[in-house]
Amino acid sequence: IGGTLVADAEARRLPEFSVGRPPAAAAVGPSVVVEEPLTVIDGIGRPRASALARLGIRTVTDLATADPAAVASLHGVSDDMARDLIVQARTAVRERGRRVLFAPGQQR
Repeated sequence: IGGTLVADAEARRLPEFSVGRPPAAAAVGPSVVVEEPLTVIDGIGRPRASALARLGIRTVTDLATADPAAVASLHGVSDDMARDLIVQARTAVRERGRRVLFAPGQQR
C-alpha cells in the first residue's frame, strides 16, 4: 500500500482502545411504568418494600422484571412466594401500566 519497506525497522505497538458498552435496551425506546408503590402488590408491606429497594427493586415495573432467586433471597420469601409477587407485578404492568418514552429516573 505504498511506502518504503525497511527490513531492520523496530516494531511499534499501536495504542489500544476500547469501545464502551451499548446502552441497555430499557434505556432506548418506550418503557411501561406503573405509577403505584410496591405496596399495591399483595404480600408486600412497607418492610418488604424497603428490603426489595435494597436489592434495587424500587418499582412495580422493577419487580415485574426481577430475578425470582433475588426476590426469594429476602427473609421470609419462599421461591413460590417470589414467583407469585413477580406474577402480580407483571399483571399490574399489563393491566395498569402506561407507555412513556422515558421511565422515571432515566436521562432525557
